[in-house]
Amino acid sequence: MKDKRIFKFLIFAVLLIPLYVAIYHMSLIASDKLIPDNVTRVVVTGANNTEYEYTDRNDIRLYIQIIENAETVEEPLRDLESEESFTVSFFKGQNQIGYQLYLSKNLEDCLMRDSDRKWRVLRRADAEKLLATPIADSLYKFNNVPTVQVIYDDGSEITVAYPSGGEWYLKKPNNLFVKSNVQNIFKSINDIRAARGKLLEFKFNAEPDLLNIIIYSDNEIIFSGSYENFHSFIYDTNSDLRYVLTAEWHKNDFLDYHGEAEYNFNVEYSVPPVFDISIPETDSVMPGEIVIVTALNMRDFDSPTITAENMEYTADFIKINDNHLALLPISLSSTGGVFDIELSGSSVAEDRNFRIHVSELTYNSVNVGAQDSMFNAHKLAAPQESRAASYNNIFASNNADKIYWENDPKFMMPHQGNILLDYGWSVTVNTGARSQKQGVNISAAAGSPIAAAHSGRVVFAGTVPDDGNLLVIDHGGGVKSWYGHLGTINVSVGNEVAKGQEIAVSGTSGLYTTTGPNLYFAVSVHNVFVNPIAVIENGILPN
Repeated sequence: MKDKRIFKFLIFAVLLIPLYVAIYHMSLIASDKLIPDNVTRVVVTGANNTEYEYTDRNDIRLYIQIIENAETVEEPLRDLESEESFTVSFFKGQNQIGYQLYLSKNLEDCLMRDSDRKWRVLRRADAEKLLATPIADSLYKFNNVPTVQVIYDDGSEITVAYPSGGEWYLKKPNNLFVKSNVQNIFKSINDIRAARGKLLEFKFNAEPDLLNIIIYSDNEIIFSGSYENFHSFIYDTNSDLRYVLTAEWHKNDFLDYHGEAEYNFNVEYSVPPVFDISIPETDSVMPGEIVIVTALNMRDFDSPTITAENMEYTADFIKINDNHLALLPISLSSTGGVFDIELSGSSVAEDRNFRIHVSELTYNSVNVGAQDSMFNAHKLAAPQESRAASYNNIFASNNADKIYWENDPKFMMPHQGNILLDYGWSVTVNTGARSQKQGVNISAAAGSPIAAAHSGRVVFAGTVPDDGNLLVIDHGGGVKSWYGHLGTINVSVGNEVAKGQEIAVSGTSGLYTTTGPNLYFAVSVHNVFVNPIAVIENGILPN
């Protein structure tokens, strides 16, 4: 009988005790009071949504005690409008109780706001405990490895660079330094540029006590020293360099941080271009010649500007092999004049000026005859306007995807014949208005083969008033060759042609005069016609 009573008691205990425990836990969770037994975890969310989660019973007890020990105040002791608060969330089952926390490095001024929007001030001892935890690291002004501003010359351009590695420590209220938990942004390499003669500064948001720089060309050290001596560093050639900065912030009694970091930079280093002109300034040039301005040490991203008051075109620098050149064609209208050439731009150390004297052109004056009906049609405004429009379109076209004459600047005669009308001659037709020849007329029997003066790409093949059947080849770099009075044209726009390739046969199209069957041949640079015979004899580039 006794055994049955014990058995019943055991059955009762097994069934009732779990129920009691469950009821007990439900009562704890339902309770408004925060105790370690009814809080499963505490989550603190700080600046930049950084979260710290605590599930250890001792950590939970710490945050509960901080809440319980806080004293109610009417108003906060400081202006909190611009401050970011921390959120402390206590999780009780499915329920969550939140507090706003406003920490300060002043232990007497750490505040809390509860769900009823009532203010409390934390006890000094509790504030000190919180400030010793990682959540308070964001309160420090300098709380992680600093970035650096790279400032170019006059400050017009600033680049933010990041460390490749480093460590940062913060002084806690107990005067011990601990490693900061604020996330660092590391970058293995920063890309910047530098130029000789241009000031380059590295400015830190927290200035280091020691800053050294090592500069490498390939793997060779070409400079090693302090930042103070770095500003005396110069290099003589365009190069891709690597700068390595090592910075140290020393521990002392006055600052709440110390650390060290390294910063790596790929540096595109350039020296100012040095300019030279293909003729001595004491000499003069003839109309129809090409003056070459050479820029040494010029990099592809440099863009000096060439200007002249009486320049009829825009001349940009083009890269030929390892050099950068600008072609300055001297037009017929410049005869006896002066070009004042100015080079300027951000890559030019100081503005450079050249003066080009143009000689007077001595030329023949000739009159040629033409049938009256053809001559009268030639004088009409409409065909002349159509011719001018075609020329403008051809000048503006740029179908060459490379500079064909880069390694072979010499051009060849498109046809071997006599020069009937030379470049620069003053010509009248039926004693009409006078004009200057922009090219040459070469004797060529109808049906004679015409060759390309150089390799290039065809940009025009059609009929133009006066020129008749006209073919134009773009050779790159602003250089084009023109072939007029053709019979049949053998190539089409967009075709690539080789130097010496037969491109057409001569004919009698266009304004046919008493000069007889001929080929009209011209060379233009930018939108200026130059002397084609000089191009054939001397090439585009000087020897």
